[in-house]
Amino acid sequence: MSRPGSILHLTFVFFVLGVLIVVQLRTTSRAATTSLTPSDQTRVLANLVESNAALRDEIVELEATLARLNPADRAASDAALAAELARLLVISGRVEVSGPGVRLEISGQINPLDMQDLINELRNAGAEAIAIDRHRVIVRSVVSRNGPDLSIDGWRLTPPYVIEAIGQPDTMQTALLRRGGLVGLLEYAYPGLKITIEKRDNLILPAYSGHDEPKLAAPLQTSGSR
Repeated sequence: MSRPGSILHLTFVFFVLGVLIVVQLRTTSRAATTSLTPSDQTRVLANLVESNAALRDEIVELEATLARLNPADRAASDAALAAELARLLVISGRVEVSGPGVRLEISGQINPLDMQDLINELRNAGAEAIAIDRHRVIVRSVVSRNGPDLSIDGWRLTPPYVIEAIGQPDTMQTALLRRGGLVGLLEYAYPGLKITIEKRDNLILPAYSGHDEPKLAAPLQTSGSR
């Protein structure tokens, strides 16, 4: 049984034992004041005292077990929260990350929509983190025109553009280089454009350096947290 499940089970047991003690006291009290002889009442009360003492001993033992479980349960809960926070920080781009992936170099000008398509193609192929010219790309990042060059989230980009993506290298490379894929279409659409793709065993991508704080959206409160 898992520890959170054990705690719920023990809490339920405490409740049941308490109810048993109260019911037993009331039931025996009524019996003792009705048809029983004095000697029978004495015997019933003695049995009741012995039974209640055994129930209280069991409660003490279960409380000790619960006290031993609580620290471990809190530690497990803290570890789960820390793991979830780390995962969200990676997804949101708030921390520097490392891992295997691919490196693309684009030696020529392309328009913003085609650069955005490359980002989306990498995401569709399983990229977990992406950076362009050492600027981390997040969910709300938008590539736009900045004079003759491009920009992303206010950062100016100039060719050759370098895109780094962490993920399964073979999957991403295959998705980009497949027949009729995006790389082939872009090289056909832009004469002289060259896109090279290299698999890397380890890439280090910077944390997102912009400001992307929500202004209106807030976590939904559940009935238990109100």
